[in-house]
Amino acid sequence: MKIKILYRIYCLSFVALVLMIVNGCEKDVLHDYLKATGEVTDIDGNVYETVILGHPWLDMGEQEWMAEDLRVTRYNDGTLIKFVSNSNDWHHASEGLYSWYEFSYEDYGVHYGALYNGYVIDNPLGLCPAGWRVPTREEWEILTVYLGTRTNAGGKLKSTRKAPHDDHPRWDSPNTGASNVSGFSALPAGRIDPHGISRDLGTHAFWWTSSVHDATHYYGFGAHHDRAYAGYSRFHPLHGFSVRCIKDK
Repeated sequence: MKIKILYRIYCLSFVALVLMIVNGCEKDVLHDYLKATGEVTDIDGNVYETVILGHPWLDMGEQEWMAEDLRVTRYNDGTLIKFVSNSNDWHHASEGLYSWYEFSYEDYGVHYGALYNGYVIDNPLGLCPAGWRVPTREEWEILTVYLGTRTNAGGKLKSTRKAPHDDHPRWDSPNTGASNVSGFSALPAGRIDPHGISRDLGTHAFWWTSSVHDATHYYGFGAHHDRAYAGYSRFHPLHGFSVRCIKDK
């Protein structure tokens, strides 16, 4: 089943690339991917805007995504997710954690949401609101197909907010290719590295997927301030990344 899904993704990516070449590189391949908007509430009472994305000639249906990064502090049964406020505790963790960039909600968390380690994603109690879940690597790939290719999907996902004209939350200049035509409103929350050091605020956005590469590497998806590209890579679960949830079909 997984091989079939990947095959379909690669085939659709090829079709999208061909159409982009035919229509010209500056022209959007898909013009009708944002279908509707909505909202969802997590167990803490935080309300998130959502976007429904799809296209008539793609047979993969539609996806409904959060248009904001998750900031929940409890699992779905009400159990608190462990919070840490220093690098040492983060570095030595062997369980699910969350925190804020530079461990400061007031300075960063209020603008960019929470950063979770990979062990949170593994917890069977569930991180996303009921009826929602952490997306797979393949579902992120489908999202890039909706938007064209990995080469330009990042620009269509990114918020157009940019330094120095906009206050936080915003991307550092140049915010290459940013149009946010998807309504996804991606923001550069940065990350916490496995040593507990906060990095890349303003320049990178990282989100966990629910797909595991092996015992020591999980898949994450990312976008950048100086590229329109977006794609996935492997990361140690002690990284602290943002989370976007996708609605169950």
